[in-house]
Formats: sequence, C-alpha cells, structure tokens
Amino acid sequence: MLQRPIFGLILIVAVLLCCAPTAGAQQLSRFHLTSIAVTTDTVKLDSMPIVLGSVLMIDPTNSEAIDSSRYSIDAVNATLVWNDPPAVDSIKVSYRTFAINMNKPLFRKDISKVEQTEEFLLDPFAYKPSEGKGLSAIDLGDLDYNGSFSRGVSFGNSQNVVLNSSFNLQVSGFITKDIEITAALTDNNIPVQPDGSTQQLQEFDRVYIQIEKKPHKLIVGDYEIAGNKVHFMRFYKNLQGGSYSGSFNIKDSLKLSTSASLAIAKGRFSRNVLNIIEGNQGPYKLTGANGETFIIILSGTERVFVNGRQLERGAENDYIMDYNLGEISFTPNVIMTQDLRVIVEFEYSEQNYFRSLAHTYNEFGNNKFKVKLGFYSEQDSKNQPLQADLTTEQKRFLTEAGETLTEAQFPGFRQTTFDANRVLYQMKDTLVNGTLYDTIFEYSTNPELATYSLTFSYTGPGAGNYIPTATTANGRVFSWIAPVNGVPQGTYEPVITLVTPKRRQMTTLGFELNPTTNDHIYAEGA
Repeated sequence: MLQRPIFGLILIVAVLLCCAPTAGAQQLSRFHLTSIAVTTDTVKLDSMPIVLGSVLMIDPTNSEAIDSSRYSIDAVNATLVWNDPPAVDSIKVSYRTFAINMNKPLFRKDISKVEQTEEFLLDPFAYKPSEGKGLSAIDLGDLDYNGSFSRGVSFGNSQNVVLNSSFNLQVSGFITKDIEITAALTDNNIPVQPDGSTQQLQEFDRVYIQIEKKPHKLIVGDYEIAGNKVHFMRFYKNLQGGSYSGSFNIKDSLKLSTSASLAIAKGRFSRNVLNIIEGNQGPYKLTGANGETFIIILSGTERVFVNGRQLERGAENDYIMDYNLGEISFTPNVIMTQDLRVIVEFEYSEQNYFRSLAHTYNEFGNNKFKVKLGFYSEQDSKNQPLQADLTTEQKRFLTEAGETLTEAQFPGFRQTTFDANRVLYQMKDTLVNGTLYDTIFEYSTNPELATYSLTFSYTGPGAGNYIPTATTANGRVFSWIAPVNGVPQGTYEPVITLVTPKRRQMTTLGFELNPTTNDHIYAEGA
C-alpha cells in the first residue's frame, strides 16, 4: 500500500531537479530580457534572428504591455522600428532568438580557400553543365534548323522487303555578322508527287541554298526564276543550277543592278488555248509545244486564265490538274461555256536532249534615266541526247533537214529476214487513176516477199496514207489507202518523227526617261 506514494514522490523530485534553472539551461532557452533606450526610431535588439511573436515590451510608467500597433519587428534582422514611441527614456523588452543566424552563409568548407593547381581541374564544390555542343546529331551553331529523318520497312506476302527513307532539313540564320544563309534539303526515294508522278526519281533529291550579303545574293540548287522586268522577255522556269543578283554604286547617283543565271532547264514551256465544250467541265487534254499528246506536266508550274483572270488550283477552288495524264478539270466554281477564253500555261517533261539555260538582266542609271539590257538563251545540246542515241544516218538526216522541223521524219521501214512471229510487209507498186505509186507496203506472210519491218507514226486525219486493219495476225496491221485528188485519206505513215534539238534566244534593250515628276518615256526593242 505504501509503495505507490513513495514512487510518486520520487518522480516529482526528479522532475523538479531537471527543470531547475541553471546557467546552461538559460543559454539553451535563448530567452532574453533587457532594457533599451527610446532615443531613435530604429533599434537593433540582437545579433541573432528573433522568434516572431515572442517580443514583449513593458511600459515602466504603468507596468503594462505596449500595444504592438505602436511598433514593428524585423525578425530576420532582429530590428525594432517605432511607429509611435512612448514618452520615456527606456523600456524593458523580452524575446527569444533562434540558435542559427540565417543571414550568414553556412558551409563546411570555404570554396574561396580551395586552391586549384591546374586550370583543367573541375571545381569539386560547384556543378557546371556541359558547355559542349549538346546531344544533337547535327550542330549548326547559331543557325536555326528543323526537319525530319525517317527510315521505314515495307513487306508483304507478294513483295520483297523494301527500305524507304525520307530526309527533310531547313536551315536559316547568319553564318557571320552580315552573311545570311537559307537552305532547304530534301531527299525521298518514293517517286510520288501531288496528283501525279514525277519526271524522274532524282527530282526528289532537291537542294536549295541561298547566301545573302546585302545587296548581293547567291542561289545554288533547285530554284525558280521569272522574267517580268522587261516588256518582251517574260517567262517562268524551274531550274537546277546557280543564280546571282546584286547592285553596285558607280558614282554620284548612278547605280548598276545585275542578275545572272546559268542552269539546267527541267522542262519545256507550252501554252494551250482550250477549245471549251458547252457545259463540259473536263477533263481537257493538254498538249506540248509541238503537239505532243502524251506529256507529264511538272507539278506547280501551271497557270490557268479564264477571260484574263487567273484561277486557283484545288478541289475546293477552281480547277484540278492530273500531272501524270496531262489533263485539267474545272470545278463547279467555274462553269464552262463556249464563250469563255481559257488559256493554260505550263512546263512539261521533255528529256530528249540535255537542255541548258542562260539568262542575264542589267539595269544602269538613276531616277532620271535608266538603260535596261536583257539576254535569254535556252538550247538543246545536239551531241547529248538523253532518251535514245541517234544513228549516223539519222544525224545526217537531221543535218539535211535544216530549220524545217516538219521534214524531220525519218523513214520507218527497214529490210530484214522473214520471221513468222512478226508482222512483216512486202513492197509493191500500183497504178491509181493514172498515177503510179511505187513505194507501197502490204502485209504479207509469204517468206519470199515479206522482208520489210515497218514502224508507223500517227500523223492525224488527212496526213497519212495508212489506216489500222483488223486481222488475225499477232500484232497491229496497217493497210494502204489510195489518195483522192492527191489528198491522203489515212491517219498513219511509215515514218519515225525525230525530235530535233532546238534553241531559243532573245536580246532586249530598253530606255527609260523621267524628265519631270509627271512625265515618263519608255522604249524597248527585242
């Protein structure tokens, strides 16, 4: 019964001993009681930060606490600022402080006292991100660039494994303080273009690089050029090569502006005036400059005009182009009537010869007068045919044809040995209405007579002496039909139309005078 009171007494004594105030306990409590003079508006209370809310001030005149609205405490800096100081010489203040001064930097070792014996050693107490070129596979310094690079594999139960690749990169920015570069590089091994096919696979390996240092500009790669600064020399071409443009100040107010291009022409220009059928929206077949019917139009080179107004491509706009078939169709936005004048200008693929283009335009003068000189030359290289090599006889034939393109029709028959699996002809002559025709070819299966192999070309109605004939032969057979009053009645002829190398050149010279602000005189010759 007595054990429980004795244990309680011992516990009370232990608590009182632990809580008894000592010098060490007072230091650990961080409690301060001091007197301060009320002589200035700002008083520094301590060197350590003060616990906010622990400050208590006693007015010695009435021994009451001073209202906290009469002063403000900066706890971090341990500073007292009076808003309404009491009219006494000094007051008593009590407060508590933190054990750590949060205004001073804390560190285990002073970095300033760490010595580095070598410049290449890293600071062991400071982290610095890598100042290298980063993880990018392509580093272009201060240039802005974006693009894509992809690889794809396609396969199926009826095809082999095919690797497809695509690369696209655009770059722009300044390579030096005053030299700006703009570049676009594309590479795609899939031969597809919008609404049609490409002329050849290399068209997708496109490169465009422009370097500019004002007032000079240099373009290299695949680019477009338009001539519209003079009256007679107006054109638009897709080229692959180089172009330069710039200006030079001669003296006083005289200035020379010049531009020059030397490149390979990708296509040939053609202009079609369509024969519109009432209410027929298309498709309308487009032809080449020499009447070619099977052409591939270069994508984006067409310009379509209806009564002088230029139309816009697109199914939601005015017309649709099939570049592969060379056809144009009009949308319901433009109702076709026979009273409309429709003109289509475009470039189409014609890879018969290696074709080069040279162009220059120069302008010299000032605000009062100007002299303009332009030169344009587009020519085929007769010694570099692309599609087929000409024989010696065909070259001699073209030389004798001269400038007459309609006579560049090489005979399309040659003598050969008999073959029962081929369509062969025999040569004969006949007399019609007193006129002797000595070179007539007739289909034959006689081994002794059928010794000629013929190649026929379509010449149009009334321009040939042969027509197709239905037979049981393993191939197409043509039969000769007699002319009437000297006028051919057929549509085909045993000839091979040779494509001749062509050249087109123009030089223009113009003068422009501005004697007054209201007078303008201009003259040009080509």
